[in-house]
Parts: sequence; C-alpha cells; structure tokens
Amino acid sequence: MATALNEKGAMARRLQSQCLALFTSGLLRDTEAKTVLTKFDGAWKENPDLAMKILLHARDCRGGKGERKAVMVALGWLRKNKPKTYSANLASFIEHGCYRDLVQLAAQADPKNKGGGVVGELELGMLCEQLKADVVALRKPKETKLKNDENKMAKEAKAGVSISLAAKWAPTEGGKYDKKDGPRLAKRLACLMFPDIQTPKKQYRLMLSELRGHLKVVEKLMVARQWKAIEFDKVPSRAHNLYKKAFRKHAGEEYAKFIGDVKTGKKTIKAKAMQPHELVKYFLDRKHLIGKKESLEKLTHKVCPACTLHNRISATLCEVCGGRLPSNADSKSLGAEAETVEAQWRSLVEGLRTDGCLKDAMAVVDVSGSMHGQPMEVSIAMGILVSQLANAPFHGRLVTFAEKPKWHRVPVETKSLAQMTKSVANMEWGANTNIERVFNLLLTTAVQHKLPQEALPKTLFIFTDMQFDAAAGTSENETVIELVKKRFAKAGYTLPRIILWNLRTANTDGYPVSENESGVAMVSGFSADLLRNFMRGKIMTPLEQMLKTVGGYASKVVVAEDER
Repeated sequence: MATALNEKGAMARRLQSQCLALFTSGLLRDTEAKTVLTKFDGAWKENPDLAMKILLHARDCRGGKGERKAVMVALGWLRKNKPKTYSANLASFIEHGCYRDLVQLAAQADPKNKGGGVVGELELGMLCEQLKADVVALRKPKETKLKNDENKMAKEAKAGVSISLAAKWAPTEGGKYDKKDGPRLAKRLACLMFPDIQTPKKQYRLMLSELRGHLKVVEKLMVARQWKAIEFDKVPSRAHNLYKKAFRKHAGEEYAKFIGDVKTGKKTIKAKAMQPHELVKYFLDRKHLIGKKESLEKLTHKVCPACTLHNRISATLCEVCGGRLPSNADSKSLGAEAETVEAQWRSLVEGLRTDGCLKDAMAVVDVSGSMHGQPMEVSIAMGILVSQLANAPFHGRLVTFAEKPKWHRVPVETKSLAQMTKSVANMEWGANTNIERVFNLLLTTAVQHKLPQEALPKTLFIFTDMQFDAAAGTSENETVIELVKKRFAKAGYTLPRIILWNLRTANTDGYPVSENESGVAMVSGFSADLLRNFMRGKIMTPLEQMLKTVGGYASKVVVAEDER
C-alpha cells in the first residue's frame, strides 16, 4: 500500500486511482489551473470514460457539485487535446450547466479576437441556433390567425411560450465579452445570426430585447425602473440574493409584502442555486447582526432530563457539552436583506428535507487554522445544515475539532440562520486539526455512559481539508482512521460510517485513507445537493462511492474512439 505524508507530516495514503484523486481534490474552486490540468490528464490516461463522468458531475448545477471555474479549465484541455470528444459532449455540459458557459468558453478560446472569427465558432454557433429557435417559438403565436379578439388572444398565447435562458446569457454589445481589446463576442454573434443584413448589430440588439423582455430578465426591468413589474417569487436565487438591497430600496412596500408572504407560506423564494456557505457568509460578514465572539463559559447552562432511552441519549450528549445553549441573538429586527437570506436558507433546508433527512447523522466541523477563508465558511454552513436535517438525538448537535474537540449544541429550534451562525462562529477555534481526539471523544462518551451501538451516530460527516495531525500511538505505516477503527473494535463498538468532505485543494498527494478503505467515502465540493448521495444506501469504499455517485452520467457523455 503506497504511503505519503500530508501537509501536517502525518501518515497518509497515496491513491492508486487518478480518477478518484480528480474526484476528491482536483475540481474545487480554489484548485489552481495547472493542478486541474495535471489531475484531469492523469484521470484521462487511466479511464477517459470515467474522467468525463467525473467532469460532468462536477459541472452539474442541479445534483452535482456545480463547479464552473475548474471545469472550464478542463474543458479547455479537452478542446485542445481531444477536439472530437469536446464537440460531442458540449451540449451535455451546457444542459447541466448554463448558456453562460458557451460564452465563457468562446471567450476563453480567443480572448483577443485574433482567430479571425473561426476560433470559438462551435460555441457561438450553438448559442446562435438556440437563440434562433427561441425567436421562432416566441413569434409563432403572433402569426397564428385568431378570429375573435385576435390581439388579446395572441398576447395571451405569447405569454405562455416557454423559451430557454440563452438570451439572458448572450453577450451584450459593449459588455464584458464585447470590449474592443477583448473577444468581441456580441459583434461576432450578431454577424453570425444576421449575415445578410447591413445592420446586424442593430437586429441583434432588437432580438435580445424582445427575448429578454419575454423572460422578464430582472436586470432589464431594473434598468428600466419597472420595479413593480418584478415578480419576486420568480427571480432566480442568485439574482435575488445579489439584488436584495435594491429590491428593498426601490420596491420597499411590495418587497416587504413578498417577504411576509414567504414567511407565512403563501409564496416561495428560489434558493436552489444558492450554496449554504453563501448564505452563512452574509451573517459572518456582519458581526453586528450575530454579536461579538463570546467565550463558552458565558453561555447559559441547561441540562436535558433523562428518562427513556431517547431522552437518555440526549441527556448524555448535553452532559458532554455541558448543556450549554448560546445566548439570545440580537433582538433587533434583522431588516429586509437579512430576512431574504433567512427565507432562502429555510427554502434550501426544506428542499433537502423533502428528499429524506439524514437520519442518525452528525457533523464534525473543522475550524482549524488551515481552513481560513471560504473553506471555513463552507465547513460552518454544512455543519449547521446537517445538524438541522439530522433526526433526534443528533438534531442540533455537532462536534468541533481543532486542538480540543468539543460537543456543540446548535440552536436549531430558533430556525434562525443568524442565531445558528452566531452559535457556531462563537465556538472555540484553534490551529491544530486533531481528528484522533474527535474519535476519542465519541468513544469515551460511549464507554463512560455504557451506550449501546445504536445510540451512536451511524454516519459522521467530517467537513475538512483532510490535513489531520499525526495521531499518538500509530505504527509507522498506520493512518489515523486505521488506528481509531482498532480502538473502537477493542472497546466493542463499530466505527460510524465516515464521509470525509474535502473543502480545499492541499499541496500534497497524501489522503487520509486508501481507495479501498471500507466504511469511508471521500467527496469534495460546496453544494448541499451532494448530501443526497448519502441519504440512502450504505457507505462503501471511497472508490465504490465515487463510481456510484457519477454512475448516472454514463449515458450523457461519450468519448471519441480515436481519442482514447
């Protein structure tokens, strides 16, 4: 078994599968381009079909990782080195991503427009055909001959037409992708769409205006100051989060009513495209909303009663964490912006809950120094999310691990993201990543309170960068996970299933476990949709779990035979 050292100098495993390395740590948003290229090239040489499935899963915005930056780099590699495979799969990647990808790929192929309009022709051609199809679909009701009240009926028929979002993402004249010293995509696309017209750019502008008007693109309505025409329940989640301040300022009364209707369940707010950490970050960046960092000693002390087995487990966990509940969050009104974030978080949670909660699961949140920045935000957000979705007695529970791991109670009963973020942000942090002590904490709790196996969490989600401290008592070639498995077995327990959720690309080839370690999965990414992979079925080995996760993409990718 090949060994390596991680960033902390602890014993780790070197993966034999280059595809698993790509899946686990090669397509994160902080991954440098050269690392993406190296890992994808290695995965392609090992198994091109599997490499393509992993790449499509990474881009999938509705069930996969939803990563774009790293995937665009890998697709650039494909276009250069495997052009037939690239062309054959481009439509599938757009289907699982968005039309903006076509624009970015075209700009990426010829950033200074030096290719004479030929480079990027495939991508622009695909966008051109979709725009033409949308125009035909939109104008067809106009051309329908209606006998009675023709204008009114034609207008109603047109309103019911469904078109793609190609017009929303198509390059705008003079915009980001149409600068004089840039790719000039709007000009090129206009000439491609209207080759026989003397004023192609004018026709292109009129066409986009018509299509975007039908889509009610929120930016178009905002520029036209048509605030009352905005249907807030139909605004895409990312746009809603970005423009919440503008909605509050320019459509205050209507927007306040909408947020009130969302609270009472009369209306819904889109949140599917938002990732948990993006919502948590709002409160982490606004300390006045969640209060200053408090020491755990200042928090209110409460203890759960013990009677039945159900309550006994809850009481045991409360004894371990001291039964300490966070103090009340700031009692002042959070305001419309924060209310929007709260509403989107509730929508995100309920969307996952309807698919089946994470029964008997618990989160372990890495708050060590190496997790600074975005990985820390994701770790906190995913920890809160799992604690909300878990069943009792693990509902509202998580474990921190830095130098001294501790049980922590998240105030999920408040249903307030502000209060939950405050609670977790106020946890004790440290410079170390002592995963061994996390498992020792679990085992000590079980042994001291003589808990049966079923009283332990069945699944542990460990949100981390996978760079653990060296464990005390390990043999020369033994990893921390291998050591704690033996300790649990010696005490008469089975180690819970472990999901090692990687949040950062490390500068090492060392991984916590090998691809064949039973009862362990390795996954990476920031998307809550990935939790669905673990709601049903057993946890196998890292390699088997990867194959299961990307297996559904087999019919959606193809590899040119002469490019294998």
